[in-house]
Order: sequence, then C-alpha cells, then structure tokens
Amino acid sequence: MVAQAAPFSVSVSDQALPAARIALVLPKGFSTRAVFAVMAEKFGLRGLRITAMIGFMIAYLAWRGCDGMICVVLYVFAATVLFLAVIVTWSAKESLDKFARDYAVGTWLTLDDAGIGGEAGEKSFKMPWQNFRRVAERNRFWLLETVNGNWMVLPTTEFSAEAWAQMRANQRKPHPIVKR
Repeated sequence: MVAQAAPFSVSVSDQALPAARIALVLPKGFSTRAVFAVMAEKFGLRGLRITAMIGFMIAYLAWRGCDGMICVVLYVFAATVLFLAVIVTWSAKESLDKFARDYAVGTWLTLDDAGIGGEAGEKSFKMPWQNFRRVAERNRFWLLETVNGNWMVLPTTEFSAEAWAQMRANQRKPHPIVKR
C-alpha cells in the first residue's frame, strides 16, 4: 500500500469576491505569538509528548540517582535538545522582528481570487491559492501552510471586510493521507 495525499478541495462560489489591499501591521508581541502558533500547528501534541517523555525520563533518572555513562549521555542529549529548541525558536522570532523593523511602513498585503500578494518597498510577491495546503483562522491571525511546508502568518488587526471574505472563502485544512 502506498500512502498518497488526497487533493484538497475549496468551496468558492462562482461569484468573484472583491479584492482587498490592506496595510500589513505587525502588532507588539506578534512575532512571539506567531512562532509559537506555527510550532503548535506543526508539531502539535506529538512534540509535547516527546518533550514530556524526555523530561520525565531525565527527572526519573536524576531522582533515582543515575550516575553511569548512559546517564551522562542522556543528560547531554536532553540539554542539547533544549538548547536547539530555544535557538530555533529565537532565530524564527528574530527573523520576524527584523522583517517588522525593516518594513514597518509601506508594507501592503493584497488578497484576491487569484491568491495572496504583498509589497514591501521595492520587493513584491504573489502566491496563488493553490500553493497553500492549509489556511486556518486563529484568534488574532491566519496561519497559511504552503504545499512545500513553509508557513505564513498574517495578523488580522487591519483586515477589512473584503480581506476577511477572501480568507474565509479560501480557508482549508489538509485532507488526511489516504491509503489505497
């Protein structure tokens, strides 16, 4: 049996929705919330379970008085995993903070039937809706996962009614893998 991903479906009406052009404003603390939201969406409970298992294992061994070479290896492994998790989280947050500093003014987001576009200074991009595997609404932002596994996080502080309509019309969740 080969596992194949089923194609996603989008229920968009035949009527074209109005395009939205909004200023991209990143509120204070957005980068931290965005990084944690992507990590939770990407790793979910699986990541939490793995972290809890490693933590409980190390705590149990420390409590029982483990002092052999295997314990030293486990302690070093746990410290390395913790260090890498902090570094990855910090670098992602710093990358978003740098974007916010560099493009604090004059950054625009365009949402239309064709996809999502953006303008920041001399740079611009356009991504069709078909390039997104997941478009999910959260409390203060939208999470968008591309088909190649990258993520976009869009704050909703400046969203117009047209922007909300475009996002909700293209909202989707990936279908589970179907075994045939």
